[in-house]
Amino acid sequence: MPPSYMGNNNQNAYNMSILDMSQRVSAIYTNGAFDTDYNINSYIKVRKVKFGPDNLRMMIIQPIYSPTVKKRCVLMSPGNDGAFGSWYTTNRYAIDFALRGYIVAYYENSGSVNPNLNGTSYNTRDYFINKVNSCMVAPYNTNKDKFFTSMFINLFISDAARKYVVSNSTSLKIDTTGLFLAGGSLGANTALFFGYGSNNNWSTNTYFNCVKNMLNYPGNISNNGVRCILSIGGGLPAPTEALGNIINSSDNIPSIHFSGAGDPVAHPNKSNILGPEIWGPLAYKSVYETNNIKHNVYLNCYGIHAFEAPSYDDIFTGLWYNSLPSNTISGNTNPPYNNTLTYTQVNNYVLSHLQNLSYYQYTEFQSYQALSTTANYFVAIINNSIPIDVLNYIRPTQLNNSPFYKYSIGQYTLEQAVLGYYSCESNQPICIFSGAHEYDNTAKNNINSTFIASDVCDILPDNYASVSYSLINENTTATSRIADINIEKNVSELTNIFEINIDKDENLIFTFTNELHSKECNINIFNILGERLYSKNIISIENVVENQIHLKDYLNNIPTGILICQVNIGGINKSIKFFHKTN
Repeated sequence: MPPSYMGNNNQNAYNMSILDMSQRVSAIYTNGAFDTDYNINSYIKVRKVKFGPDNLRMMIIQPIYSPTVKKRCVLMSPGNDGAFGSWYTTNRYAIDFALRGYIVAYYENSGSVNPNLNGTSYNTRDYFINKVNSCMVAPYNTNKDKFFTSMFINLFISDAARKYVVSNSTSLKIDTTGLFLAGGSLGANTALFFGYGSNNNWSTNTYFNCVKNMLNYPGNISNNGVRCILSIGGGLPAPTEALGNIINSSDNIPSIHFSGAGDPVAHPNKSNILGPEIWGPLAYKSVYETNNIKHNVYLNCYGIHAFEAPSYDDIFTGLWYNSLPSNTISGNTNPPYNNTLTYTQVNNYVLSHLQNLSYYQYTEFQSYQALSTTANYFVAIINNSIPIDVLNYIRPTQLNNSPFYKYSIGQYTLEQAVLGYYSCESNQPICIFSGAHEYDNTAKNNINSTFIASDVCDILPDNYASVSYSLINENTTATSRIADINIEKNVSELTNIFEINIDKDENLIFTFTNELHSKECNINIFNILGERLYSKNIISIENVVENQIHLKDYLNNIPTGILICQVNIGGINKSIKFFHKTN
């Protein structure tokens, strides 16, 4: 993408180039022929191949410059539910590495949902579930067992991918002494397990032996040539789990990690949402140090899964990657995939999707910075000048997503921001109840995602996503704000029966008509998680002195943040959201 198309802004041009080429990779995956080189522009060519006994797909993305010079190779696989047709996830990382001069061997793993190529109606994930089904019968059929089984499937797949790269290194011009493993989410778990688990003796492990027998992949597993591992939102089972000490003194491969402090899926410390207890880079830091394994960790204090801080995500317009067209900018998804974009095509695309492209840029620039840091780390390893082990706390200069913006200015806790973001994304009632759907237009215009150093910051509690934050009296409380809206629209005469307000001193003030004087009053205070913090029952509302209650007297031990006060008088609900500040 010429910078002139983007007002001579080089970074915006780079980000749009990533978008364009990622979409072309998706088009080649969907419609391109196997074993055919497609030059998608003057810098990059893409070839779709099959590898391994199960005819899995690999997209080989190669720089075109100096075609006779062997280049280092990044072996990369996508996250769970990953598909090469989804341009906006791992495709972006793969293209970025290729533009930095690496050959990228981008391959399927057992979490991929690409259609399988073995004449079945399954996608790749279901194909492998069916193939190793006998390994997951009682007592080995828990989520924990299934996760371990998938790890070993990916171990064999990764080994087959490395073998393909090595055996074809002459024609592909790959330097087999300069291999790097990378991935996000499940792809990160795959990279870490192949990098650190390849040399382990699994001969007595039940999961390994069953998967080995069902897959029947030839030869010994080897990570020869691997120089470093990149993990974006990944982790490994704790040493106390059934796989034991995956990382031990025989390992010497450095690793670089990027995690989000608000990631409930691949927690930067410890999480059991996936079945086994998974340790992220914070928990594994002491293991790396004990075994003298070089490592760098970058913790995004406002990041979610897998690493980047989220963009605006207005629930009425949707996520940017669902809102932007999935086809190429030019609309051409058929061979030869190398059409040159005109300024008019690009300008029309930008003008048609300007708002969502600003959110895309916010996310992509975070990815760009992480991969730039990673590339520098890789170069240092090749030059035998590995940086010292560090834990870096970082944050974007501005927060673009409303719940996280509110967290940054002290109105939400981290848990509230995470719950607000994910509950709205999945259309849960608590999104409306908490007011997380009320997006802040200030955040909408915060588009500077340049990373800056941060002080040590909070992370989600361990095993956060496995904790049940159920709403009290869910049938009424969770929908109380919706009910209020309906009342106002359909039964407006009831809204004048009573009103509530909360002043700056946190006094709950009642205004009600005579007909409610003798009615019972129930007061409940909830946090944004839906947990009841305070409850008070008043036999008759007329007994309230001066028609107000000083709530602050009851909330002194409650952390600063948004709270919801629900009042029921005579069977009529009113809710009000207010900002509570601890003394």
